[in-house]
Amino acid sequence: MKNFRRSDAMQKLFTSGLMSDCKFVVGPDNETAETIYGHKVFFVLVSPVFEEMFNGNFKESAKDAEIRIHDVEPRHFKNFCYMIYHNDDTIFRTLLVEDVVEIYMLSHKYLATAITACCIDYLEAQLPTMSVEDVIFMFQFTSRMKERALEKCVHSRIKLVELKNNQKLMELDSNDFYRLIVVLQEAKKTLELFSIIEFYFKNFSLERTLKFDQPSSKNDKEVDSQLPSNMSSAETLLKKCLKCLNFANVAATEFKSGPGKSSILSFEQKYFIFSHLGFGGNVVLE
Repeated sequence: MKNFRRSDAMQKLFTSGLMSDCKFVVGPDNETAETIYGHKVFFVLVSPVFEEMFNGNFKESAKDAEIRIHDVEPRHFKNFCYMIYHNDDTIFRTLLVEDVVEIYMLSHKYLATAITACCIDYLEAQLPTMSVEDVIFMFQFTSRMKERALEKCVHSRIKLVELKNNQKLMELDSNDFYRLIVVLQEAKKTLELFSIIEFYFKNFSLERTLKFDQPSSKNDKEVDSQLPSNMSSAETLLKKCLKCLNFANVAATEFKSGPGKSSILSFEQKYFIFSHLGFGGNVVLE
């Protein structure tokens, strides 16, 4: 038994397909889909969905049945299988944050709770050293899931990173961008937050259609209560974002050289803000 490692044996068992009793055909289209062989017992042990699939009265339970999975790339399913066979998270060290999230999504889909927990623990531990781009990606990801503890950590982290002029912001849809502004409004100075809003709206076409779906999570009451149900244009979204700004502590000279020159503010908005600076009280656009 010298030099024997269980992880090596599991890897060989999976990659070789030795003694396999199930197969998955994985990929969005048939031309590029890959056949991945597996062993039912491993899948059943981690997932009640697979347990029902293989032991219930389904076509997948038949011997050597082919299981077609369309909604995931083969490499992501292989990474998920690695977690099933190895029962550890060493693979995470070789993957991008997006790849770990894909494993999370699969574990969530198949109710593989142990793997889900591994993904969450790893992502949370990596947050302090993630790139700004990855933090933005994590913000987008957690806004759609119900992992409250992880979402709270992401919100804390994103308040600390430099977001100005980061192209990754352009990957946020309108819902996510508004949520971001709501999260940042108490952590960022007004001029910094204004520059983030300005960058976003200057870098996408005003002809782009912005559709707001229903909030992804029923528990997001604090943010969702601020989300209008009829946002359908960039102008409406911009107005909502600008209402998150309080210019009360902005000096007149700072406003004049910054927002006062910006094309995302109308003349009337600039006049309103400038004429109310220095008199105390909140200076918020209606």
